[in-house]
Amino acid sequence: MSKIFYTSLTDMMLTLAECYETGAYYLNRNGYICEDECKAASVLRKYNAALGERALLACQSLLLQPLDFSNSSLIGQVAEATIAIARFKDPRSVNLLLEASQNLSRVKGLCRDGVYSWVLKALGKMCNFRALPPITNALQDDSPLIRKEAQNALLELKKCNEKLWL
Repeated sequence: MSKIFYTSLTDMMLTLAECYETGAYYLNRNGYICEDECKAASVLRKYNAALGERALLACQSLLLQPLDFSNSSLIGQVAEATIAIARFKDPRSVNLLLEASQNLSRVKGLCRDGVYSWVLKALGKMCNFRALPPITNALQDDSPLIRKEAQNALLELKKCNEKLWL
């Protein structure tokens, strides 16, 4: 299945150019191209707003409804939707993920763990410290998978906000 990362060729060129100009894309000491995900996300939202909206709506339709844990494709759908919103880092997505995290923390089950783990991954990538309380709460979850994902999400949040942590 092919993925669309830009709304048009022009928007792709504008996004790439501005990412290089603003330092969202840069060369590291070894000469490799690296990305400051938080800076890049604001540029992505600027030129590809329709894709960000679509990702947010997809996530809302999945996470704000009662979850059907009998749906075998639910985890894959949530994974795809949360990866997309984490890429755009839309501040509205943080609210959505916070609400989903709160709801999922009250449910038990293997399928819940799969969905909850993707929500935690996305929270870790959002570059927003409001994600800190639900991630730290998840460190106390009964599920080893959720505790591990919470640890990873904390590391991602720290990496994303490294300048603020120093």
